[in-house]
Amino acid sequence: LKCIGKKAFAGCKYLKKINIPKSVTRIDDEAFKDCVNLDFNLPDTVKALGENIYLNSLKDVKEKKMLLEEKQRKEKLAKEEKEFQERLKKEQEAKLLAEKKELEERQKALEKAKKEAIEFAEKEIERINREALEKKRKEEETTAINNLIKFSKIEGKKLVKHNSNSEYLIIKDDSIDSIGYMAFAGCKNLVKIIIGKGVKRIEANAFSGCYYLKKIVIPETVEFIGANAFAGCKNLESIELPDKVRVINDDTFRDCSALKNIKMSPHVMTIGKRAFSGCRYLSRIELYDVESIGDYAFENCVYLYTCIMPSRLGGPQYIGEGAFAGCKYLGDIKIPSDLKVIPTKMLYGCEKIKKLTFPKGVESMGEDCFTNCLGLEEIVFPETMRVLNLLALTNCPKLKLLKFEGTAYNFQYIAKGNFGCFNTKNYQIQFKNTKPMNYYEYMMMGYNR
Repeated sequence: LKCIGKKAFAGCKYLKKINIPKSVTRIDDEAFKDCVNLDFNLPDTVKALGENIYLNSLKDVKEKKMLLEEKQRKEKLAKEEKEFQERLKKEQEAKLLAEKKELEERQKALEKAKKEAIEFAEKEIERINREALEKKRKEEETTAINNLIKFSKIEGKKLVKHNSNSEYLIIKDDSIDSIGYMAFAGCKNLVKIIIGKGVKRIEANAFSGCYYLKKIVIPETVEFIGANAFAGCKNLESIELPDKVRVINDDTFRDCSALKNIKMSPHVMTIGKRAFSGCRYLSRIELYDVESIGDYAFENCVYLYTCIMPSRLGGPQYIGEGAFAGCKYLGDIKIPSDLKVIPTKMLYGCEKIKKLTFPKGVESMGEDCFTNCLGLEEIVFPETMRVLNLLALTNCPKLKLLKFEGTAYNFQYIAKGNFGCFNTKNYQIQFKNTKPMNYYEYMMMGYNR
């Protein structure tokens, strides 16, 4: 027998067992269909099987059961595998999270340790530098004190003369009570000097010509500073004067061309001749109690913007010739009411002044008083004026109004000089109880001489 044909045993419900010989090589479609009690094994010789050969047979039920069990087993295994993988994933995530957290904590600890190490190192470096600087400062101070003593001629407590190439000097407290005439004059290498307490006088020319002097410390005990004391100290940028110094003598700071700031007592009474002449970068000066300002005291203080003076001057009631000449940027100045004479060249070349009002009491003015005040637009003269020198207003191209608080009749007798110094097309004159009039209208009044 080689072949079991199509539906050969189909429907044999009571057939339980069948032996298939090894000679069979092919079983056709539905050969054992619906043999519900039949169970058999196929020999290895069968090479070709039809479709549904044992559909609904016992073998089919067993296989379905086996397949179901296999399916359930596989599902169970798959579920267990899934649970295992999920558990493994969670464990791995938890492990990674723990490792990440541990890494972050280590990183933070490392950063903290690094920061602390850097801070410690910086503090140590700062401490070492501070100690080194302090050591260097003490060494420099010791050298400065020793050089002062070694190269100075001292008589009693008066320092008569110093002669060295030192850049830094210190006068110890209470070792000196006065610095003599020209004591440090010409010490061209001197950059800094500290004057100790106990010094009361700095005589004339004491530091004149100290070209590189940048810093000087003056104690509160100093009461007197002589003429030319710091003249020609071209690198001196700032200085603080003691409250006891009430007089700035002649030429004290002349040609201190780098001087920008000076702090002095508001009670300074006298500013000497040329005291600040050539201090081109000096920007502000406050003179609350000043009684007199000498000739050319602030000459060529080009960047002097502000000068505060009392509304009234006491004492000699004096402002000298050319006191503010060449103060190009001086924008506003109030003339003290006690001043009777506006001196020659007082505001010569003060290009930023726009208006000048002379207080009642001013009687006369000198030559070239306001010459080259290129921005001057208006001037008000009081009726107390006795001599009005119009040549004092030469080259004031923007002048528009010349106001006299007296009458036109009085004006003709006090006005001195040539009206040609004005731009006759632009300026106007105004008198008491009159409207402004131009030069030709004034001439038509018949008061001109």
